Amino acid sequence: MSISVRCFTLLVVVYLVLASETPGQTTKKLTETQVFAAVDEYFMRAAAHGFAGAVVVARDGKTILSKGYGEADWKTRTPATPTTAFDIASLDKQFIAAGILKLEEMGRLRTTDSVTRFFDFVPPDRADMTLHHLLSHTSGVPDVYWDEHPEMGHDRFVRFVLAEAKPVAKPGERWAYSNANYWVLERVIELASGMPYESFMRKYIFLPARMEFTGTTLPNWSSGQVSHPRIRSLGAWPVGPMDYGDLLVRPRPFRTLLSTAEDLFRWYRAIRSNRILSESSKRKWFTPVRAKYAYGWWVLPTGRGTTLIHHGGSGNGGGMRATFRYFPVEDLFFAILSSVADPSFESEIMGADVESLVFGGQVSLPPSTSAGELGTEGIEGWYRLPNGGVFQLSPASNGRLLLGTADAKAITLLRFPDLAANSADVAADGVFVGVLRGVAAGDFEPLRRSLMKNFEFEPYKKNKQDEWEALTRRYGSLTDFITVGSKTTDFLGTPETHSFVAGRFERGDVVFRAVKDSTDHLVFRALEPERGYERVLAPVGQREFSSWDYAMRTGYRVRIKAPAGEPVTLTLIGKYATVQAVRLPEVNTGR
Repeated sequence: MSISVRCFTLLVVVYLVLASETPGQTTKKLTETQVFAAVDEYFMRAAAHGFAGAVVVARDGKTILSKGYGEADWKTRTPATPTTAFDIASLDKQFIAAGILKLEEMGRLRTTDSVTRFFDFVPPDRADMTLHHLLSHTSGVPDVYWDEHPEMGHDRFVRFVLAEAKPVAKPGERWAYSNANYWVLERVIELASGMPYESFMRKYIFLPARMEFTGTTLPNWSSGQVSHPRIRSLGAWPVGPMDYGDLLVRPRPFRTLLSTAEDLFRWYRAIRSNRILSESSKRKWFTPVRAKYAYGWWVLPTGRGTTLIHHGGSGNGGGMRATFRYFPVEDLFFAILSSVADPSFESEIMGADVESLVFGGQVSLPPSTSAGELGTEGIEGWYRLPNGGVFQLSPASNGRLLLGTADAKAITLLRFPDLAANSADVAADGVFVGVLRGVAAGDFEPLRRSLMKNFEFEPYKKNKQDEWEALTRRYGSLTDFITVGSKTTDFLGTPETHSFVAGRFERGDVVFRAVKDSTDHLVFRALEPERGYERVLAPVGQREFSSWDYAMRTGYRVRIKAPAGEPVTLTLIGKYATVQAVRLPEVNTGR
């Protein structure tokens, strides 16, 4: 997982705590027809902008929507369906935790067992680490990915994270999310059961839940059933000689659990009926330990005064992989699976959007797309922006246009065209800009005032000090701030605002993202520069298109003119500024 994804995960974790402090909101109960229409429209528009995956929504144990959108395999043009198997990334933690609790019911282990019961190489200072600590992310084990050490076998990797890698805390001292915890637990399942991990899970967890198509090597996959993920809209990501997109041939360090939308619906039904775990085991499974994290689940209060039990999953390169959300009081469930690991599709944001829709709330949506002739003849090729950045328009896999580049100058303007506006013409986010000006000047009182009273301020302050020092080393002195975007929407049933403010430095612009609740409590971070940028452009008129970033909840229009005998021009139309790019001759791509 990229550093930017890890940072955003931490931002979301912090904000989830903030969101839980907001007052309850009332919502109306939509009919099944209304829920279907709202969610279907959301993903139809997302698919027009490059999303591909499957979605299931259910209430009272019955399916409301189960549908695929876009392509499961862009090479073969195989459509995504509810029976397509997708990489579910960190959703596997709920299953691993269920496996541990099943073994406890079988008398094979206890969650209070020390890891020394299973591993004889654990150093004395970690000997009091228990399975409970691993399950709840309170072990102090660092967040190390097995695919960062692919030369290691499973046993060797477990030894590395438990005995050699530097811990982040003593066992039980504090909460710190670590994927390595669950690779250790996979090995515990094997040692306690005497069976290979997947064999145990299939026999005692998946098949009792009637989940025929969850696993990696054991399900009887049919031809074309397994999706081929891609890092962005068109490209594949090779890892050495291996095609990362082929989920079935990855070596163990890169292998992930696969599941389908229909199987996750069956999982929801198994959870609500106690078919897999006893009621007492379920209580342990769903009881938060720290930071509102239980065993493989987030357990959060909603703004409606109810409870959300969920987990998301993102892949390498960021973006949506999966999200599973269960509201036991309302008895409502939905899951989203995707084969596009594009940072513009973020599992936490899209999950929050769907939650708002199914409970009658509002979300930010791109414009609806138009049908018919797209009018793309003669406009494909390379374009140059006023700042010298270049990008390409090319055919997308779904017959639409793909706007893409690896040019850092182009990425900046393509993400936020309003960077071209004059700061005096833009409606500024005074609270956020004030916080940033304070951090830049070494005055952290505005930052302190922007946070809720019981927030752990000093570690957050130190993080922002370090972040600002790193930015000034890279980009030079700050010259100005400009607000480049703001969207208000619902999250967990409560309103939140996402604001984007650019800091103009000597050697480039840096965009900061703040998440604020209705009382102006906010958390923020600097957005990591993207190594590449791609957006599928959805047609909204004759040679007019929509570009939309679901993670940022913002977008802009793209208008293309190709007058006879004159250069082709492409105009990015933001809220406060327009930016015009000129198509380059075929003989000069700008590279």
